[in-house]
Amino acid sequence: MLSGLDRSEVARVVALADEVGFAPRPAEPDAFVAETGVLPLARESDGWEVDLVFAGSPYEHEAIGRASIVELEGVALPVIAAEDLVIHKLVAGRPRDVDDAAGVVARQGAAFGRARVLGFLLDLAEAVADEDLRRRAEQLLGRSR
Repeated sequence: MLSGLDRSEVARVVALADEVGFAPRPAEPDAFVAETGVLPLARESDGWEVDLVFAGSPYEHEAIGRASIVELEGVALPVIAAEDLVIHKLVAGRPRDVDDAAGVVARQGAAFGRARVLGFLLDLAEAVADEDLRRRAEQLLGRSR
């Protein structure tokens, strides 16, 4: 089973990424990861961009366990499930993230686990009293309650 990156390992991850030509996009990677749990990386030589997610919550560890392994340039990489990506994007809530989530849902079509994601997001929105999250989830995924 896959395990998550610990947020205390940012410097080590940045050093490893540098070995294969990736550099952190934020100027202060430690502070950015502390705030967001994500380390955006880019490789200038070919324009590749990746986001490494540092797991913190039990949900994030479960999402890592649902990831698929994809081989890219001879390297096996875990890739988040579409449903978990949409959850992350809608929780983030920036307009770009909401647009990204809509694109994922559209590309997945009938294969997307709409009811599970909507249920999870509505429960989360209620638990943290986030009316904006509830609205984003219902706008993208419909209403089930």
